[in-house]
Order: sequence, then C-alpha cells, then structure tokens
Amino acid sequence: MLALFEKLTSSNYTEDEFLDTPVKHEVEVEIVFTKKYNVSAFSKKEAKLKVEEKIMKQHKTYRRQGLNFVSCSAIDS
Repeated sequence: MLALFEKLTSSNYTEDEFLDTPVKHEVEVEIVFTKKYNVSAFSKKEAKLKVEEKIMKQHKTYRRQGLNFVSCSAIDS
C-alpha cells in the first residue's frame, strides 16, 4: 500500500486518475457444499435427526476446519 501511495504522490496523476485507481478490499465469501448421507430410518424426520447427531459429534472438527453446520434436510431418493 505504501508503494502505491508513493507511486501516486510522486507521479503526475490527476485527481480523476487517482480516484480511478483500483484498491483491493478484504471480502468474505461463503460457500455452501452438499453432502449426502445414507441412513436407515422409518421416516424423513428420523433420518434427519440421525444425520444431525452424526454431524454434531464431529462439530468441533468441522469448526477447526472453518466449516459451520447450518442445516440438514431429508430428500427422497
């Protein structure tokens, strides 16, 4: 950043050129992954609970990797 400042202040940039100079920003990007689990259950609700329990047992491991459990939904196969 200092090098950019020195370059801009030491050269003959106009104010418009200075304002048009691109500046990098820190940007947070959220990515959503889908993972399918096969479980034996009598209903979608029971299957969902089984998978949520399995995920919660590994929750600390996921958090250390920067992953955050958001939701779980049962689908027909």
